[in-house]
Amino acid sequence: ETVTVLDIPPDVLYNNFMESLRTERDIRLKDSDFLCLNDLLDIKGPTWKQAVYEYRQALRTLPEIYPKSSTVYYMFMIQWPVKPNINDYPNV
Repeated sequence: ETVTVLDIPPDVLYNNFMESLRTERDIRLKDSDFLCLNDLLDIKGPTWKQAVYEYRQALRTLPEIYPKSSTVYYMFMIQWPVKPNINDYPNV
């Protein structure tokens, strides 16, 4: 028997979605850890530091954007924050 998304109870669908969102979010946070190294923050200056802070904060609060009443249950529909590009910030 084929199971479609319509056959999955909303709570299960939502919980699976949130688990996937948090997993991907955690990966992105880990991948951006190096952006917070003190040496890099010192070289790039306060504008870079603020951009990195805002990016990582947006990742941390992302699950709050999709409450249980949300109709967004698909990972491809998530609007991920844009990671700052180190080349866009000159050294100070």
